[in-house]
Amino acid sequence: MFLSKLLKRPYTIVFRLTAWYAGVYVVISLAIFILLYFMVRSYIYQRVDNYFQAEVEEYRVIYRSMGMDEVKADITGEETAIGEDKKFFRILSPAGRELAASDLSAWKNLKTEKTILNRVKTPTALFETIVVPGDRYRTRVIYAIIGPGVILQIGQTIKAEEEFMDNFRHIFASVFITALLLSVIVGWFMSRRALSGVEEVTATVRKISDGAIESRVPVKGSGDEIDNLAVTFNAMLDRIQRLISGMKEINDNIAHDLRSPITRMRGLAEVTLAGSHFPAECRAVLAGTVEECDRLLAMINTMLDISEMDAGVAQREIADVDISRMVRDACELFQPVAADKKVTLELEAPPVAPLKGDIKKLQRALSNILDNALKNTPPGGTVSVSLSADSSQVIISVRDTGVGISEHELPRIFNRFYRGDNSRTEVGSGLGLSLAYSIARLHGGDITVSSNLGQGSDFTLIIPYSFSLNITKI
Repeated sequence: MFLSKLLKRPYTIVFRLTAWYAGVYVVISLAIFILLYFMVRSYIYQRVDNYFQAEVEEYRVIYRSMGMDEVKADITGEETAIGEDKKFFRILSPAGRELAASDLSAWKNLKTEKTILNRVKTPTALFETIVVPGDRYRTRVIYAIIGPGVILQIGQTIKAEEEFMDNFRHIFASVFITALLLSVIVGWFMSRRALSGVEEVTATVRKISDGAIESRVPVKGSGDEIDNLAVTFNAMLDRIQRLISGMKEINDNIAHDLRSPITRMRGLAEVTLAGSHFPAECRAVLAGTVEECDRLLAMINTMLDISEMDAGVAQREIADVDISRMVRDACELFQPVAADKKVTLELEAPPVAPLKGDIKKLQRALSNILDNALKNTPPGGTVSVSLSADSSQVIISVRDTGVGISEHELPRIFNRFYRGDNSRTEVGSGLGLSLAYSIARLHGGDITVSSNLGQGSDFTLIIPYSFSLNITKI
């Protein structure tokens, strides 16, 4: 199973390290095998050659002391003892003429090159390995002078030695393949163990990117490089969290501090507006002041709501929700707005789609997405709302045929106060989509967007059912 996992991830460090382990093992094993193979082969041939040289010395003694007839008799006895198909003897003249020989019926295709005989000039023996046609195994041959004008040729098949070397190669191949698989397993295990700290850092970064800024990399206390990386990384996260917390605290304090004076300003303007002794111009200014105060208060309240949801301290009123009914009500609410802009508002939803969630917050999220779609869709366009559900989640899709969002703007559209180039002329604060995103994350869901400039956008609100299983009212 681990091999299938490994092959599915060919660009990971674990895969590369495992490949390096296996590659180094292959190179070292082959080098050792080749060296050992030739050492064993040389040793076996040396044993055969030493045996031949001992025989040559014996026949030299026999020839010198007893003559050619005794040599021939001894050759016949040797052939009978070993077998004519395993060993042969020939006595040759320097010109290659055969003076005597053992039974060569099993060596019919045996040939002797004159060039080899010409090289036999000294008492030192000459060796060669030949392949007799029709014979599977090679034959080791010695040429040596045993007397004046007399050359002894002895040949013996090295079948046993060749079979030993064949078995040696087969055994090595089996051991090599088994050890290669073990090296891959061990290499994978060692790589995973060595990089386990990196995987923990990666998992922590993923959690942080999902909003869990309090997550930290486990420190094992081993003191190795990965542990030092975890300590340094955690220290950096602590500093970042302090900075972010400080910034959020400053923003929240500013929002809280601004809300009271703005509320008082609004109240004073509203009370003053209730009087009848002011001229029309002053009443218009006071009415504008009330509207601006309402807009600022709504912006501040939205900022505080987003901060609470991002911090995980927002109050949630969890109840059974018919998400299909909620979507229908939202479309019905925005139908007059769409009609005023001459935009077609379409809806596709099942009759019932039950879900547990905070109905008010989900309504705000959907309303913000619908409002954004209608604002950015020109007259004659279409906004399509569709609701679907599967075994794990509810999906609400809002598609429009509006101006679209450029590619460089897509990663920032859920940032607070961010407004795209095409929406700067519209009334708004740039907090609507940020609030919708925070509500989706509060429910364990997400919002995704795809868009083509000039062709429209597609916002998808995803709310999982699993959110309702473990959630409690705060």
